[in-house]
Amino acid sequence: MAFKSIWHKLVVTRHDPYLAQPFFHMRSEGFWDLCAYPGYELWLSAQKQLKSLNQLNQFIHYAQIDSELALLLAEPSSRSLLREVLLETEAFRQNSGGV
Repeated sequence: MAFKSIWHKLVVTRHDPYLAQPFFHMRSEGFWDLCAYPGYELWLSAQKQLKSLNQLNQFIHYAQIDSELALLLAEPSSRSLLREVLLETEAFRQNSGGV
């Protein structure tokens, strides 16, 4: 329920609030890599979207973030600054109400 609440405060598109969507689509950002369960690598590379949390659980073993980003996120001050910058971007400010 927390995910959907945050989604509705921050997302200004008509996308449905499925947890699998941002998890899946962040793979194109360059800092986030999805690792499929053995035997599902080709399936994952052919997908344009995941339609459910069930698919996410069934086919995705884990996600791996860039090692430099992981180091930054381990530091509370860096984590706080990153959150502040993300929430101040135009896409978030349009609908966030100051979250």
